[in-house]
Amino acid sequence: MIGTPADELRQDGEELLNFLVPIAFQRLAADGEVVPFGAIVLTSGGVEPVEAEAGTTATKEPDEVFRAILESIRADAESGKFRSAGLCADVHLVNEEDDTRTDAVRVYMERRDGEAMDIFLPYEAGPDGELVKGQIFAVEAEARLFIKLDPGAGEAARA
Repeated sequence: MIGTPADELRQDGEELLNFLVPIAFQRLAADGEVVPFGAIVLTSGGVEPVEAEAGTTATKEPDEVFRAILESIRADAESGKFRSAGLCADVHLVNEEDDTRTDAVRVYMERRDGEAMDIFLPYEAGPDGELVKGQIFAVEAEARLFIKLDPGAGEAARA
């Protein structure tokens, strides 16, 4: 038994990070990039990967692949199959003060109850070419998965 919704959120977040981040860094080391991918935390327990449809990653830009996966997860959100989802991508962060850029792995996570956050893990190539991870940080994000649009009103509602 997990306990409170906050405990469940924390556990789901840890499961998603423990699943997504190692894969992202393996792909970075092997390919020099992370084509967006995701995972869901099943209602019954466990984590299941979510990838873009075959052929999508070769023909689309990373932002388009990210959106395609997001739309795919959103389409299944009402099924009740999963309670949380995460999407992972390689991003460039820009410091607004001095315009410096930092590479980072981004994990967007959302729970069925609408809690959403972006987690960033900056990285850089070390002197020997090995990836060196920076300090992880998180920011609140807008819920985008467990919503459905009301076409008549143009407003979003909880799934």
